[in-house]
Amino acid sequence: MIDAPAGAGIPEGLLVRLEEVARRVKVPTGGEVVIEDSSGRVGVVSHGQLAVAVLGHAGRMHTIAFLEEGDALVLPGDAWPEATGAVMRAATDSVVLVVVQEMTEVLAADPELGEWIVHALARAVADRERSTAIALEPRVERRLLFNLRPLGEHWGRVTPEGVRPDLRVTQ
Repeated sequence: MIDAPAGAGIPEGLLVRLEEVARRVKVPTGGEVVIEDSSGRVGVVSHGQLAVAVLGHAGRMHTIAFLEEGDALVLPGDAWPEATGAVMRAATDSVVLVVVQEMTEVLAADPELGEWIVHALARAVADRERSTAIALEPRVERRLLFNLRPLGEHWGRVTPEGVRPDLRVTQ
């Protein structure tokens, strides 16, 4: 079984095989991922960082996820009927690998690659569920703590004072 934490990247051997069943989409910093006929397709970030945002009430965009190398998602479009106006915007120069084959074909042809993609999608679902749970927490202090913990786990370093995220946070 293949198991890797979110953002851990794509194992080298699998990256080559993923590129064989996917189309590369390059997105410059600040650009939006525009993929014709992408609805329901799986995308995997092979390079860079992306923000996923949806159109909320009063026309405001709400960022629901940050994606980096090795993160996967089902691409916006008809597959996201409740998320009209969903966009993926590049925070850095990025490359998204869009799987062009049906997942059943990928699983049949390359079970190891299919398993990795399914696990990457499961991590994405777990991340969105965590984000939803945090958003539903009524107390601001607890929402802040719930958001800081994964930052510390992912980018933190242990110091005598505790875990310190190695990030420049502005807000």
